[in-house]
Amino acid sequence: MSLVKFYTIIREKRKIYSYYWYKFKLLIKSEFFRKLRSDERFWTKEWVPKKGKNLQTAKRRLSTKRKQLPISSKKGKKYIWASIIRDENHGNYLIEYCLKRILQLPKPDLVVNVLQNEFPHKLDGYQFIVNPGTTTLYQDPKVDVAFQKFKHGTIPIICFGASVWYRNGWSKLEDENELVQVAKKMQYPIGCRDPFTYDLLQHNDIESEFIGCPTLFCQDNTIPGGHIAFSFGRGNIPDQIRFLQHLSKIQNVKVLIHETKEERCCQDLKVEIVKDLSQFLKVYYGAKCVITGRLHGALPGISVNKPVFYFQGVPNFDSRLTLLSYLGLPIWTIDEMYCVDMSAIEYDFSKVVHLKESFSNYVKKFKEYFEL
Repeated sequence: MSLVKFYTIIREKRKIYSYYWYKFKLLIKSEFFRKLRSDERFWTKEWVPKKGKNLQTAKRRLSTKRKQLPISSKKGKKYIWASIIRDENHGNYLIEYCLKRILQLPKPDLVVNVLQNEFPHKLDGYQFIVNPGTTTLYQDPKVDVAFQKFKHGTIPIICFGASVWYRNGWSKLEDENELVQVAKKMQYPIGCRDPFTYDLLQHNDIESEFIGCPTLFCQDNTIPGGHIAFSFGRGNIPDQIRFLQHLSKIQNVKVLIHETKEERCCQDLKVEIVKDLSQFLKVYYGAKCVITGRLHGALPGISVNKPVFYFQGVPNFDSRLTLLSYLGLPIWTIDEMYCVDMSAIEYDFSKVVHLKESFSNYVKKFKEYFEL
């Protein structure tokens, strides 16, 4: 056999192997997505938040610690705002905006961008740190700079809807210790955004409460409009563009740009592009329905009881979505979006109301504790 013929056979075998390997990967993805949908039903129908065993112990310990802290008068209180705003994700802007409206605190004495910078080494004189509800409990060690390097035992950090962002699936959840290292530093019962985070912290004896997200709580008296609010999700952008093109031919669509790079995806489409962050909530609240691949595109619509349709660009496991599943919101694929009834409300709004109450109670206890 000649060398040329030999390598020809090898190339053909590689092609066959690559084809079947590709088909196998598709099968894995399909099975993985089926498992995710199964878990979705669990969070929707079976899961209920259990009261933490150590919550009363935590309150007693905090009361003791509070006597040791130099709590100053309301006018003289100093605190740090842990900012999470970044260009790559405008959903963080919505979180901070909503939380500031809810808390109604005086201007912070120090603002630290926790995704880029560390907290100061000397924290004398500060009473607490406000940690807005986002994935600052665990996401990526290279991103969560401030909390990864924060020294335990200095001042309490108050988490208003914080989350552990875990993306590897249930079967690979072997070492929980890495996921809760930051949570152990908070020194105050953590307000959890999603059921996954709440269960994880409870399992590791970390005091916590299930309160949802600030973007579920904040509302605006926006006059309803006749548009559809659309925002891109992560991954599989070509299919999202094709769906948006289809949608724009039959509906008045406003596209909210959560990442700067998304704007070029709307070229040659008959849609209205919304880049002004101050207008995001008005567009979501005023829409006749919301179609989105963003968690913080779905939650504002849910908060005002709008029809909301959430899709995943790629069927990967995402622990943050256990909040949507708990509320009863289906998680669609792009292909399924062509057939949805855009007037249907498919989530349980009574759970939304309950979460709003839980969030309000958490804020009330925080203000009472620090005499705000």
